[in-house]
Amino acid sequence: MIRNFFLITFRNFRRYKYFTTINLAGLALGLSCSIFIILWITDELKFDAFHENGARLYRIMKRDFFAEGRVEVYPQGPGILVDALKAEIPEIEMGSQMSWDARELITVGTQSQKESGRYVQPDFLKMFSYPLAKGTLATALEKPTSIVISEKLAAKYFPNEDPIGKLVRVNNKAEYQVTAVTKDTPRNSSVRFDFLLHWDVFLAQNEWAKDWENNAPRAFVMLRDPSQQKAVDEKIKDFVHKRVSDPKEDISELFLQPYTEWYLYSRFTNGQQDGGRIEYVRSFSLVAVVVLLIACINFMNLATAQSLRRAKEIGIRKATGAARRFLVIQFLGEAVVFSFIGLGLALLIVEAGLPSFRLFTDKQVVIPYSDPSFVGMLVGITLLTGLLSGIYPAFFLSSFDIVKVLKGTLKFGTGQVFLRKGMVVFQFSLTIVLIFCTLVVYRQLQYIKDKNLGFDKENLVVVDFESEHKAKVDLIVSESAKLPGVKSVTVTTTPPLATGNSTTGVQWPGKVPDLQMAFTQMSVGYDYLTTMGIQLKEGRDFSREFPSDSAAYVLNEEAVRKMNLKDPVGQVITFWSTPGPIIGVVKDYHISSFHDAIEPIILHLHPQWSNLMIVRTEAGQTTTALEGLKKVTTQVSPAFPFDYRFVDDTFEEQYKGETTIGILANYFSSMAIFISCLGLLGLIMFTAEQRTKEIGVRKVMGASVPAIFAMLSRDFLLLVCLAFAISTPIAWMVMNNWLGGFAYRTDVGVTVFVVSAIASLGIAFISISYQALKAALENPVKSLRNE
Repeated sequence: MIRNFFLITFRNFRRYKYFTTINLAGLALGLSCSIFIILWITDELKFDAFHENGARLYRIMKRDFFAEGRVEVYPQGPGILVDALKAEIPEIEMGSQMSWDARELITVGTQSQKESGRYVQPDFLKMFSYPLAKGTLATALEKPTSIVISEKLAAKYFPNEDPIGKLVRVNNKAEYQVTAVTKDTPRNSSVRFDFLLHWDVFLAQNEWAKDWENNAPRAFVMLRDPSQQKAVDEKIKDFVHKRVSDPKEDISELFLQPYTEWYLYSRFTNGQQDGGRIEYVRSFSLVAVVVLLIACINFMNLATAQSLRRAKEIGIRKATGAARRFLVIQFLGEAVVFSFIGLGLALLIVEAGLPSFRLFTDKQVVIPYSDPSFVGMLVGITLLTGLLSGIYPAFFLSSFDIVKVLKGTLKFGTGQVFLRKGMVVFQFSLTIVLIFCTLVVYRQLQYIKDKNLGFDKENLVVVDFESEHKAKVDLIVSESAKLPGVKSVTVTTTPPLATGNSTTGVQWPGKVPDLQMAFTQMSVGYDYLTTMGIQLKEGRDFSREFPSDSAAYVLNEEAVRKMNLKDPVGQVITFWSTPGPIIGVVKDYHISSFHDAIEPIILHLHPQWSNLMIVRTEAGQTTTALEGLKKVTTQVSPAFPFDYRFVDDTFEEQYKGETTIGILANYFSSMAIFISCLGLLGLIMFTAEQRTKEIGVRKVMGASVPAIFAMLSRDFLLLVCLAFAISTPIAWMVMNNWLGGFAYRTDVGVTVFVVSAIASLGIAFISISYQALKAALENPVKSLRNE
């Protein structure tokens, strides 16, 4: 019986090659899209999931309350926070401060290069699962003179030898002894590093981090029991607030966020967790379901489209004693076999597309054939797809009346036709939603690329300063400004498109007592506004002609608005206990993502604090300028490599996630459109077969080819119009909610609706035109010769 089942199935595949090819193409494309999405989602969900103590790990978040009602959340705190928490809160078993990503010069012998690492406390490697290839956890970061390096650095600086006990010079200053070697950090880790240095070293170099009123370092704790989170939240709530010199100036509270939520739940709105990348995970999970549904509906329509061709087969089998139950099993089985063949083709498509997929998603994903859970999931999805695709055709085909079939008088009722049309409407509604969403994502990405940042990011280079450079800032700036290809030069502590340190230490005339307002503060050098291309609204820039500018300030428009200052230039404000006049106001410019609103900014003149040089190069002369800059900086500090980056590259990196989502949306939408077209093709083929004799009669009676073409096309285009009317309100609500995550956003304007309508109608017309024209050109003699 089983042999007979497969024999009949493959005989039908061979007999109806055209339908078989279209069905397999639809299912294979649908399944391949779903597999790509599953691989992407699986990688997202596995981020930071490799830590053995993951359920007990938390990062400390700081919630700041501002007088204007705004609440901001930051993953930072004072550099002495963790030790104080461990001493006073018994529920905390371990804890570690952590610096931001630090690029330090690593020197071993004659080999010297900048590497990325972190400053952490000894508990760090005991809390987090970064396995050691050499050394022990007990001694890894036991002393401030210790350094832990990755296998990558060990192979680079100590080839063919044991690095343990060897000395490494950092920043051409102190030497540190290698006490452990970690395995290379996994790509799916939020914290990545090639070396670890002791936190005491960071504190010795950054005295400000010992102040309870300064925030920047990250802090992590491990609880003895995860059920104690709420109790610990209550205990740490006012921990920092009680320790600042003036509690009225620091209205804040601490709370814990599970470490496993860092990557997927990173966005906070008005002080509360409000999504993050988890929204993309949910969205693409839905897209996977939608694409599979479209493929299933496509299969149903194609199966019913060829029903007349199989009617006599079914009638004869019923006449010879085949039970309906057997026919249902036969047709369901065919659908399931189709699905598994489609799965095989889909896996081939995925394997072929994985290199490109890895490239634009920056994920080293592979198909985990050895993972039973993944294989089981694929088998389950394929089986479900087959059953869902085949259930309607199976019951529909097996219900044919044997007498009508054998007499050749089989006709389909209104309800059956309505159901098939309803499936097409549903299928195209899903497709139009994807088209609409893709267009909005594209418009937002274009808006981001085209929007004026408030400064000119083109031909702008950021050069890292070393400690030797800081002592000779004026010399380096003056020499760099003379170089060919260099238009202007300045220095700063904060790179463009990066949020500077925030402070509430600003006083101004008319400030409401106890008002807490955060300002982004930046230390800059002369010619900062000119080099950045920031427009001056009123007043002037810092000038060497005015020595008193060392105690003067430049604000942005947002700061003036928040401070409610009239005629701000000339008014005296106090910044960090230093009074000085406002000498200029600049137009607002962006220093962070378009997800965030522009913050009040205060610029102050302290070039000697700078660790970055910003250079504006002449158009087309960047290479010449870089060669000159390299000579100038290496003359001052020959031990340090010339390290630079372009601001426009930083801008692209900032929106890499949104760009990746846009590419994925384009790809999956294209696949959904193609599969939907196959569905329309199936329905018009079905209709043409149903109305073959009607078309013949009409042609004999004088109907023209255009009239027949219009008659067949009109109904399908009306179905697409109905799908458009149903889907666009849903798509608008979805994308309006997505755009709500951007402080600066495009509008879902009329253009998106018009383009979606034209695209859907155009795609539908192209899909049905060939078959409709073929039916209209058919010789009526062929359709009427049996009458």
